[in-house]
Amino acid sequence: MTLNDLLDGYLDGTLERNPHVATVLGVHKYDDELPSGTRASVEEEIDTARSLRDELNGTDGYEAELVRASLDYDLYEMDELRLWERDPQAADAVVSFVYPLYTRNFAPFHERVESIADRLEDVPGYLEESRERVVEPVDAWVETEKEACETVPGFLQLIADEAGGMERQDLAYRVSVACENTVDALDEHLEWLESLGTRSDWRIGRDALDELLARRCMPPSDEVLTLAEEEVEKANDALADAVEALGAEPTDAVDAVEHDRPEPDAVLDEYLGAAREARSFASSVVELPEEGVNVAETPEHIAPLVPDTAYLEPTPFGDETPAYYVTPPGDHPRAEIAGRAVTDLYPGEHLQKTFERASASNPVILAGRFNAFGDDFAEGWKGYVERLGVEHGYGDARYEAYVARNRLVAACRALVDIKLQTGEMTVRDAASYLADEAGVEGEEAVAEVRGYGREPGAQVSRLVGTRALLELCDGRDASFRSRLLEGGGVPVEFHRRRIGD
Repeated sequence: MTLNDLLDGYLDGTLERNPHVATVLGVHKYDDELPSGTRASVEEEIDTARSLRDELNGTDGYEAELVRASLDYDLYEMDELRLWERDPQAADAVVSFVYPLYTRNFAPFHERVESIADRLEDVPGYLEESRERVVEPVDAWVETEKEACETVPGFLQLIADEAGGMERQDLAYRVSVACENTVDALDEHLEWLESLGTRSDWRIGRDALDELLARRCMPPSDEVLTLAEEEVEKANDALADAVEALGAEPTDAVDAVEHDRPEPDAVLDEYLGAAREARSFASSVVELPEEGVNVAETPEHIAPLVPDTAYLEPTPFGDETPAYYVTPPGDHPRAEIAGRAVTDLYPGEHLQKTFERASASNPVILAGRFNAFGDDFAEGWKGYVERLGVEHGYGDARYEAYVARNRLVAACRALVDIKLQTGEMTVRDAASYLADEAGVEGEEAVAEVRGYGREPGAQVSRLVGTRALLELCDGRDASFRSRLLEGGGVPVEFHRRRIGD
């Protein structure tokens, strides 16, 4: 069997077992299905991944090596760390099952609502199945799951209300009943959560964290920590310079940036103008492919889910036009508008995903879309292009302040991630650090930090990836950057190997 045959079969099976992921990737033949919630289904994923990895042993070439490394990361996370056994993350998942069907305009609304009804009708069974996965649940993660049980019903009510205005009242009624039954199932799930005995320790420790980072082709935790501490200092200096250029005192950094904002009725026009300027800048640093993105006001039925902006990326297997939605009453300082146009659109995430869609093979999709394996490139590209804008004189001091603050936040988050997992910080210490050093709001900081434990090392990606891309692309031209983007969302180290640097 050829490598392509092996990977085609594995990808098809993965999409079938994970229909909600298939929807996100533009495969819609499973839109009416849910994944299994059982413990056996997770073990099946592990066995299937191990079988493919074993079959790839002895197979040479970049693509085989890429998939094998991604599988090694998957297996370490799923079969050795086994955090899924301690995390009753099922109520949270309900939103991910329905959100892409509700927000993405790939089919008429009534067809998508029918698929929503199909999935919601299976949610009670999924919640019940998921409970058998949990062994020694972590108290903080149980609390997060309890919060989901209380917040998800609001999302379901939004769907039921919107469906209620449909011409097909039979379908509207079906969705309404499915939402009610799901809320009842969430109440039952909440009762089960409250009955659990829990453990307080969720840290994986330095050795396991270093192994996890190594399998993602990233440096060990001590090197990341040194980089983060250096970056905090440099980012603070850059922010002070930008604030001084704005004619403000360093203590007024937030006010200097936050208070300059357009009126709500002018917000969309400013985003459209910023997108045009960012695209013009992008054309000087990347060879632009044929692409497009619909920058528009957030549709009314989605607006409650989009406080500020939302990017709906091109899908590898679908053909819907990417969209960038703007909710005018949201938080839109001019510095953020100019910066988001670069980070989210040109030459940031939209351009990266556009290149990936045009050239990605199954190995790249498997390695870059099903786990965090390639997040150092996807996240690092955003940080890199922000810095590239400063280097090329894009924008003004407001843009420079936006970039400096993003640098600061990314460095602080990486530092906190490392110190939480190694026991050098408590959750309280970490939340206070984010609030004091990065300006993250108090309650938001606490919620953010609580989430770090579920995804150890995730906050390292932006910092490490940005630094790696700054080094890799130093002195390079638009052609080189385009070749880089053609490789898709895989670790920066694999981009080095692919282009022979």
